Amino acid sequence: MEKKSYLLPHSWQKIGWWLLGASAVGVSILIVFEIIGRLKNWGEVVIPELPSLIMVTLVTCVPFLGLLLICLSQEKQEDEFIQCLRSRSLFIVVVYAFVIQMISISLDQFLMAYIPTEALGQLKSIIHYCTNIPLMAVFYLAIFKGMMFVNYLRSKKDGE
Repeated sequence: MEKKSYLLPHSWQKIGWWLLGASAVGVSILIVFEIIGRLKNWGEVVIPELPSLIMVTLVTCVPFLGLLLICLSQEKQEDEFIQCLRSRSLFIVVVYAFVIQMISISLDQFLMAYIPTEALGQLKSIIHYCTNIPLMAVFYLAIFKGMMFVNYLRSKKDGE
């Protein structure tokens, strides 16, 4: 009996990597144009044009789509070992997010009396940035691909 997989085919992972790379190039181009535009219009208030707003929206959404496709796609050879690495990576990311949230709640209760409201808000925003979904996806990919690479190196060493 074949086990049902909820992952996308491996070809979707390649599309995700292309989207992630294209968005990195797009962000770089937008940063260069932004710097050139600010230098050209030094001191003037510039209202962004509609095409640039659409470009910024696309460049900020495309990396998330690429990350999602990479995280939810199968590896070239998906077996029980890869599934074990995948579940370990997911567990590490979930524990990280849980610990950060628990620290946040504890600090919030403890420091509310000692820290001004503005600083507490900044602390909450830092903790929010440490546990947002795209960053968790990057952590998952780094841990999962790192575990796969370490095991690849071990197998090469054992094979020699």
